[in-house]
Amino acid sequence: MAAQNKTTLWTKEFCMLLLVNLFSGMAGQMTVPLVTVYAKELGASLELASTIASLMSFAGLILCPFAGAVADRVNRKWLFVIANIVYGVSIFFHGFITKPDGLIVIRLITGISFAFTETIVPEFPSKDERAKKAEHRSATSFSVFGFSRNPCLHDAGHY
Repeated sequence: MAAQNKTTLWTKEFCMLLLVNLFSGMAGQMTVPLVTVYAKELGASLELASTIASLMSFAGLILCPFAGAVADRVNRKWLFVIANIVYGVSIFFHGFITKPDGLIVIRLITGISFAFTETIVPEFPSKDERAKKAEHRSATSFSVFGFSRNPCLHDAGHY
């Protein structure tokens, strides 16, 4: 009986991608409640502050289909690395912005890079179709977990 070549799901690379996706999602979602308060402190109205906070999600929603098309045409590894660097730097620079207009720009940049990172992660690690489906489910689960846990962690610090 010939030995079958099985693709394992839980490789070191896949676990690292899950962790990057988890912490990336947590970092992005931690900025949502903070940006609203920060924008109000910079002089924005409540409506503008709420709009600024939602720009990252809106840009990600609009750009995800285009990010997938771009990811299919270029080197995914380098696109993933560049998008994560831009994402991390843009989140870091949120605190250095001194005007609501600057927050609008940085939230759009964060949303654009978010669209690329979230689109690439599920398709990255495997060539085997069965393993790719399982990886997609796991990556999405970790991303959703990161998104859902962080507002709770942020709110816990206020009590």
